[in-house]
Amino acid sequence: MLAAAVIQPGAIIGDAVIVNTGAIIEHDCTVGSGTHVASGAILSGGCSVGTHCMIGAGAVVLHGAEVPNETLVASLTRYPARQ
Repeated sequence: MLAAAVIQPGAIIGDAVIVNTGAIIEHDCTVGSGTHVASGAILSGGCSVGTHCMIGAGAVVLHGAEVPNETLVASLTRYPARQ
């Protein structure tokens, strides 16, 4: 786990999980082995993330959602075009 990452009580984290800076894993979440939770990602309370997943930077997994094994969850953040 890196600096400023937050893992709330009741969360279950598998083996070899990477939780990057600024990521938040809320109460009662389950994160499967080999998953990468990138910077700024939020796993809302009670969600379940399978094994070998990638939760992208800034992505949000909603309360109670179930992410299957080997799934990529990407952020929908848009950046303005160059001027």
